[in-house]
Amino acid sequence: MEKHSDIILQRLQIGLNENCSIASQIADQIRWLIVVNEIKPGEILPPVRTLADHLNINLHTVRAAYRLLEESKLISTRQGLGSVVLDYDSSATVATNMLPTNTFGIIVPDLQNPFYPSFLSGAGKVSSAQNVLMITCDTREKITLGKAFFDMLITKRVDGILISPMGSYPSTTDFFDTGEYYDFPIPIVFVDRPNVKGYSVLLDAKGSGLKGTQHLIEHGHQKIAMLTGNLSIPTLHAVYEGYQEALERNNLSLDTNLVIDVKEFSYQAGYLATLQLIKNNILPSAIFAAGDMLAIGAMKALREHSIRIPDDVAVVGYNDIDVCGFVAPSLTSITVPMQKMGEESAKMLLALMNKQNISRQPLMMSTELVIRESCGCKKINQISTGVKKEV
Repeated sequence: MEKHSDIILQRLQIGLNENCSIASQIADQIRWLIVVNEIKPGEILPPVRTLADHLNINLHTVRAAYRLLEESKLISTRQGLGSVVLDYDSSATVATNMLPTNTFGIIVPDLQNPFYPSFLSGAGKVSSAQNVLMITCDTREKITLGKAFFDMLITKRVDGILISPMGSYPSTTDFFDTGEYYDFPIPIVFVDRPNVKGYSVLLDAKGSGLKGTQHLIEHGHQKIAMLTGNLSIPTLHAVYEGYQEALERNNLSLDTNLVIDVKEFSYQAGYLATLQLIKNNILPSAIFAAGDMLAIGAMKALREHSIRIPDDVAVVGYNDIDVCGFVAPSLTSITVPMQKMGEESAKMLLALMNKQNISRQPLMMSTELVIRESCGCKKINQISTGVKKEV
């Protein structure tokens, strides 16, 4: 049943000496409560007189605030019902006629993953050089939280948003894989999201999966496990496609029992996935992990069971995080230009924010195979994309 939203009377505050009008202050605070779902569709805002008396302000000021909310399609005033909250539509609420705020948002899935601090460092370097404030949101691998952060950033009137993959679970829904976000009222740049057709910066994920698996095959391995996340996520599926292609090129069969889907990218997840292989007595002679944290967790499980690396099981990771050179044996990995990717993503977004015309062709970032000890190579060197090497 519809009801008055008493939370407004409890939470609303106004500042008489603020730079923005009282009507804008009221509208902004109610907008925020709607976006974060503290005021839900169908609820009714307090009557104009009730709110005016509560705040000790003029009736016309509250009416002006409600008009601003109506213009943003957040409420609808109905005869006999009052001001009713509507379903939230982020594109309809973007304030395109406002002056620039010199801010942009950036949404990432997990700040505990060593990949993202370097990515943020690159983006921050570019934004600070242009005196633009970067607001970082960590979804903690929850896709629905990523969408909530997006709506919050819109409400805060950022000038643009960088959106990376938001997580694996519990939902596999990609809120942004629709045309409405490709030509959104403010610029959006998608990072490492190959399914999206808007402005984007991508990693060569398929090539990375191919290189890592091919390198293990060249060491003579025919049974290779893959540790990965939810394959409905396009980035992870692209890595998996590279893994598949390497097997097919070498006439090796794909054993789906050796493709282990983990719930998160963590040391613990890689450890548990490898224990599963050991327990089920299907441990192959090599493991390719779609993340270094998974690979390092796998190495711990192998050591605990007195399985030698790389003599009994070779391991290759992906991302080349700093710790790869400090584990024993050191981890062979696919390196990705994390900081450079952050820089290029921010440059693209800032160009769009400045109304520059740029190509919609995705910017592809190449990757490299960094040879260390865990794969069985005798000496450490670096292999660029597509370059064959001697081991």
